[in-house]
Amino acid sequence: MSDIHNFIDTLNEIIDESFPDTNRYIVKGGDFIETVIMELRQGNKKLTYSPYEMFTKSKAYEDTIEEFIKQWEYILEVNE
Repeated sequence: MSDIHNFIDTLNEIIDESFPDTNRYIVKGGDFIETVIMELRQGNKKLTYSPYEMFTKSKAYEDTIEEFIKQWEYILEVNE
């Protein structure tokens, strides 16, 4: 996956399929993808992330997405 838009589409699809009660919000927008900051929210739980930073720092995109999903799962499980 060499295109950031494909990466973001895949990430969003997996989030939506795996966590139907989670909402995605843009907390910082802009004209460039590099400046966009997103946040996952479910109940009182939040996870802020930069899709661009995830993409550029990733050595293996599938692993990056998998780790992100695990992180969100952990956040949702803590103090349920």
